[in-house]
Amino acid sequence: WTATTRTAWEAMEITFPRSAGWANGCFWEVGCSAGRVMTQAVVADWVENELLGGPDPFREHGGEVPVPWPSQGGTGDQLGDGQYVAYSRRQVCFIVAKAVLGADTQGYANGLTRILGKTVWRCGSPAPSVPRPPEHQPSALSGDFGISLWNLLSACAADPSLED
Repeated sequence: WTATTRTAWEAMEITFPRSAGWANGCFWEVGCSAGRVMTQAVVADWVENELLGGPDPFREHGGEVPVPWPSQGGTGDQLGDGQYVAYSRRQVCFIVAKAVLGADTQGYANGLTRILGKTVWRCGSPAPSVPRPPEHQPSALSGDFGISLWNLLSACAADPSLED
């Protein structure tokens, strides 16, 4: 992976300016009744310290994400018919966290990082009444796609069985 270009809080600010639109998640399956609520602070801390600061889920591959190259011609970097790739849940969470924090895979510009960094003028804000900071151009990270990724990371943070 290349280095991240922003912290979890900075990435959250792109998606949720001034926290507008963030919804604290509570997952009953893993202790909501005990008060485990997925606030921005909880998720940001988990992403930076437990997920990215913990064991690398790709350590068996030297820290690199194994990406199969399509055997069919004419598909670009997309897998062909009948091809698939499988990652563990923790690996998926790791890939998403690295991408939303601005990192890219070494030697290959992966599609998730590419779309998150692309200016997409039609992407709105989760709270149109809250002005977007001028340094944050509309992108997939600032719209519904970014919200979906943060919801995924909230679910990852809440899951005590998330393993390699």
